[in-house]
This record gives sequence, structure tokens and C-alpha cells, in this order.
Amino acid sequence: MATTTAIYGLPTGVVADDFVEPSHQNKVADTLDRVLGNFLKSIMADGAADGWNITEAAQVGAGEGLIAGCWCKTIAAQDISELTNNATNYVFGQATSDSPAEGTVTFVAQLSPTGSTGAIFLGTITLDASGEVTEFDNEAVGVDRNLMRLEIGSAGGEGCVEAVPAGDSLTIPVDHAETADFVVPGAINLQVAGEHFDYEVRQAYSATGFQIAATNTDDSPQDFSYTWTRHGLIH
Repeated sequence: MATTTAIYGLPTGVVADDFVEPSHQNKVADTLDRVLGNFLKSIMADGAADGWNITEAAQVGAGEGLIAGCWCKTIAAQDISELTNNATNYVFGQATSDSPAEGTVTFVAQLSPTGSTGAIFLGTITLDASGEVTEFDNEAVGVDRNLMRLEIGSAGGEGCVEAVPAGDSLTIPVDHAETADFVVPGAINLQVAGEHFDYEVRQAYSATGFQIAATNTDDSPQDFSYTWTRHGLIH
């Protein structure tokens, strides 16, 4: 016997010979479009996730990414339509009517840097009077190549510097590149044993590490023992 899903109340558990009302199918389609479609268009950034580089052959190479709420993918280079000779062209990726189901995409050039609604900007290509490519730029200002996986990585470690003399300062470099090379590094949780040191984290902007600076404020040598953890978005 068919039941309904816990969150959206969609019909599920349907088996052969069960009667499926048109409203059941309509509810699935409407819910998918409203929930997933609006989330992808309103919350997620559009752009190329991999590839889609403009080439000297006046084409856009294979790649994939999110356009107008559709995940699109090409497996071979495609021509750029509407190129203008003797000008710098702005190249955009646009969804088609088949993009939601099939992931198709078309690449269009125009002389204006403002693309149509939902299009993603991939770069510029300059043609001479005869239509030959003289220059192309995949990293032009404002390109939509900022799409990344929303995957959180973590790193952590510990250490001890023994017998730091009274009043002395030290700087400890921490390198976590092999464990986690963050594309968006997060906050650092640093724990230090005891109360004999003033300490701070420096160079926290680095994606591959940071520094710990500490000063022994006691009147006798002390061990500087520490542990740390860090989270962030990874490549």
C-alpha cells in the first residue's frame, strides 16, 4: 500500500497495479521544481565547476557547472555562436529548454559585458577583422568560476616546546597542507595547557597553515604544550 514521505508528503511505496492519481505526479513535479529549483537558483552560486575554458579555436572546452538552477555538462568542445569580428566578445554559458533533464548548454558571445538572465560569464575572446582569434581570457574580471564543492575538511595537531626560559617568546609554524589545503580556511581552536603563557594565532588567513606566538610570563622555565583544530571548505 502506498504511503507518503515524511517531509513533503509525496506518494511513495507504490507497487505494480497501484492506482496513481494525476495529482500524485503533479505534486512530485511541482515540489521538485519549487524546492530544489528555487534552492539552486536562489542559494547556490551559478558558474563553472570544472573546465568550460575558452580556446584559441574560438570554442569552449568540455566542462560542467550550474546554470540557472540546472547542472549542465559537456564532454567535447563546442562552438561559440554570435561572435563579432574585429571586437572583444564576452562569452556566456546559457541554459536551454533541455538543460533541466539533459544538462545541455549553449555558449553565446556578445559585445556587452552584461549577459542575459541566468547566463554565466566565462571570459572574453578577441577577433581580428578576418575572424582570427588574437586573444582570449578565461580569468577576466567578473567571470563566474567561483563554484566549489561544499565539503568541509578538518585538520588538527599538538606539540610541546620544553623549558621555555622565563620571559622568552617563541613562534611556532604550523603546516597542515598535507592534511587539509583549505580553499576557505575556518577559525582555529587553540588550547594551551597551564597559565604560564600569553599566546595568539598569527597568519590565520593562510589556507595551508598558521603561526602560534607565545611568551612565557612566569619567572621560571615552563613547557609550552598546545593542541589545535581547524575546519574549512576544501578543494
